[in-house]
Amino acid sequence: MDRNGELSVLDKYRSLKVDLLKAGHHGSKTASDPTFIKEIDPKMAWISAGRNNRYHHPNEETLKTFRGNQVKVFNTQTLGMVKYDYRNNQNGNFAWKLQEKD
Repeated sequence: MDRNGELSVLDKYRSLKVDLLKAGHHGSKTASDPTFIKEIDPKMAWISAGRNNRYHHPNEETLKTFRGNQVKVFNTQTLGMVKYDYRNNQNGNFAWKLQEKD
């Protein structure tokens, strides 16, 4: 979702709060609007971006927004694939698996 979409969500769901945010568009500066991030107050953000990608995602502006709002960032570039196990309405667990470079 881009910044306009995020702000539209805030218009519709004014009291929305989240624990974990899947950052939009690989952590691009076209997503993660500072107002949106502040309002939804995520504790963690997951950024899905490939290593050494040609767009240099995630963008430093986006990372700065997260840092400024005390959001812990998990990035697939450095942590690898993410898996979340959630069963029977119990708390889930994250697992990360970094693929070795060829």
